[in-house]
Amino acid sequence: MIGSFPITLPLSIIKKIKPKLVYDPFLGSGTTCIAANMAAVSSIGVDISPPIIPKFKTKASVTIIKADSRSVKLPQKGIDLIITSPPYIGQINYQDKFVKEEIGSAHLGTSYKARKKYAADMIKVFQNALAYLTPKALAFIIVQDKFRLLDPQASGFRQIHRLTRKVTRVRGIKRGTYFESVLVWQKA
Repeated sequence: MIGSFPITLPLSIIKKIKPKLVYDPFLGSGTTCIAANMAAVSSIGVDISPPIIPKFKTKASVTIIKADSRSVKLPQKGIDLIITSPPYIGQINYQDKFVKEEIGSAHLGTSYKARKKYAADMIKVFQNALAYLTPKALAFIIVQDKFRLLDPQASGFRQIHRLTRKVTRVRGIKRGTYFESVLVWQKA
């Protein structure tokens, strides 16, 4: 695991914001949808890799879609909260079969060209989501954004907060402490 996305993080955001519909454009292992389900809130999760389908315990609606979040057609509008932890640029290939299509794959590295592509792809993800969002929708983006590649204005949002959280990784190859950002955006 490169980043740390414990279920308590999206769960606390969901409980504070009290949304009706949550969206995660980078579903991964399903943390956001699981947290939404625990809070009895409906959710939509998208991932380009074959998604892991967790077990859900409430009657809240959960929609999981295997697709590219840059161009996916979502089944409904009315999303009032995005919570996501997008790929960290140049750090991991999540699925060997999807390396060419994945945003920020390790094989692309972190060169200037790779950073420009990553930034453009992330703009596409958030611009694609705009049509499905309520007018004052919020986005919480948990990312190690050391290059500051995420551009809220180009994505159709305005940044209202940028928090830094300390993460201590106790497992995996890269153990130790690092910092990641929690970007809080609102639909412009």
